[in-house]
Order: sequence, then C-alpha cells, then structure tokens
Amino acid sequence: MTKRIMTDWVPHDTLWSLIENGYRHSGHLIPEPFIWYCFKVLTEVSLVCWNGHAGRGLRPGWEHMVNTDLKPTNIWLDRPDPEEPLVWARRYPKPKVGDFGMAWTTHHGLDDRKNARGYRRRVNPPDFQRYGTPSHMAPESLSRVVWKLQNNGHHPARVRPTIARLNADLPHTPLPWPNPWPANVPPDNSGIHSWTMVWEIGMTIWCMLATWGESGSNYDLTQPNDIVVDYSQAPGGADLPPRENFHHQDPRFHLPLRPAYSGRLVELVYQCMTFSPPDRIQLEDLWDEVMDGCNDIGHQYAGRENDPAPSGPNAVSFVPDKYPLGENVLNDF
Repeated sequence: MTKRIMTDWVPHDTLWSLIENGYRHSGHLIPEPFIWYCFKVLTEVSLVCWNGHAGRGLRPGWEHMVNTDLKPTNIWLDRPDPEEPLVWARRYPKPKVGDFGMAWTTHHGLDDRKNARGYRRRVNPPDFQRYGTPSHMAPESLSRVVWKLQNNGHHPARVRPTIARLNADLPHTPLPWPNPWPANVPPDNSGIHSWTMVWEIGMTIWCMLATWGESGSNYDLTQPNDIVVDYSQAPGGADLPPRENFHHQDPRFHLPLRPAYSGRLVELVYQCMTFSPPDRIQLEDLWDEVMDGCNDIGHQYAGRENDPAPSGPNAVSFVPDKYPLGENVLNDF
C-alpha cells in the first residue's frame, strides 16, 4: 500500500527560487525583516524537533529529533499568514520547513546496538556521516572518506587536509562511552545534535544575506564544484563563508554584509557556524536572540503594520524604505 502526505499548495515556490530567480544578480538585496522572519521560522521548527515545543527543556515523553537537511530548497514559501503572531510579518510569504526525509530521532552519544539490526537506530556518532546535502552539511556531518568527500563537491586538493582537520579536532571515541569521562581523553563532539541544526540554520540565512541559493557551486564565479567552507586549513580553504553579498554579477559591485545588513543579524548568523559544535550558540539561546530581533523590528513598525505594499522591484517588501536595499540598516551596533 502506498502512503502519501498531502500538503497545501505553496504559491511562492521555495526560498532557493526566491534567492536565485528573484534576487541573485538583480542588484537588489532581500529585505532584512523578511530574513529575520525566516530566521524565526527555522529556529522555531528546529526547537520543536529538539524539545517537542518552542521553548526550553524537553517536553515529557518527547525524543530529541535532528533534521540533517535544512537548506533553501527545503524552505517553502506559502501565502501570507493572517494569524502570524508577528503582525508586521503578515504581508510576507510564510516560510515553511519541508522534507523531513533526513530527520532522525537521535542525539549525540546514542548507542542502540543492543537491539537487533532491523530494529535499532543509527549509532550517533558515527552513523550519520555524509547525511545531508553537499555544501549544507555541518563539519560533524561530513564523511571522512576521501572519495565520498570529493563526490560531495570538496576541492580535490583540499579533501585530505579536511579529513585530517576533522580527525584532529572532532575525534571519534568508540561507543559505549566511558563514564566518568577520562580526563586525558578529548571530549567527543563528532555526532549530530541540536548544534547541527544551528549550523544549518546559520548557513541557510547566510545564503539569504549573500543572495546565493546554495553555499557552493561556483560561489566565487571562478571555482566550479567547490564549496564555501571545507575546514581544510589549506590554501583556499575556509571555516566560515565570506562576509560578502553576490547580488550583482560583476564582482566589483559585491557588498560587504555589513553595513548592507545590521551587525546584530550578521554576527548572530556567524555565531551559528563556528567549527566546534559546543562553541556555536545553543539552539535555545538562538531562539531567544532571534525573537528579540523580531520584536525589535515590530517596534519599528508601530502603527504601520497595515500599510499598503509599496511599488518597486522588491518581491517581499511592503513598508516604506525604513529598511532599504543595502543602505540604512536596522539595529546596527
């Protein structure tokens, strides 16, 4: 028997389509308020996956879930939601997270090998390596096999340095783990966890800031089949994506992310993408920061939430240019 899940029609396509077809090389930037709105939805969905609700602490009876495939092509843009709690966001297409085919009930350190093979869950780590989409995989999700990593779009000259870095800085400790943990053994941070979704959220929002639908595929217009971050520490490698916007086909007109966008937004995104998983902002703290940012935007809208959409080329903008395309910014510091 074939099973199907029927979902609503989403008239505004995907976030990837908005970035690539609506903004890339258009000379225009995605408005900052809409980016905060997407940030809010991604963080909320991830927090519900992890805790069973959009708040702190695990809901009784809930098992942690990790979605290993958050990316622009899996963010759908529905019609505006007239009941959206953020009143100022009700004129924007409503972002929705789809495709949970690589979401798993798991957590860092899960060892289910006591159960029969057909009934046990994946060991975490190492059974989740290479689960995700190339160029949208956190370092702990990357394969440590040369040919697999190369097939995932990593530059051939930097594959071995990447694997060496992963093995050195995210070492595996065989399960079951010792308890208590020996003082002379580095902590094992190599499994997928809530911190994996934090990284994926950060990379997805970076794609909006950079006006680049995928965090790879010739992003600098000179290196085909390369990715933005590979953690190799080799020439040409990087731990973080560039602080640059690719909204114009001519590199001479590329903009630094700041002041095109507020420092508050840009720095929060980069806190999500730190190489070491424990050094990233925690998912629950990210939720608080994102909601503070969204609420501050609401203060800027005071009394103008129902203003008509302005004319112009910006597909998601609806307020007078309080947040213009790459000029004045919101909540900068």
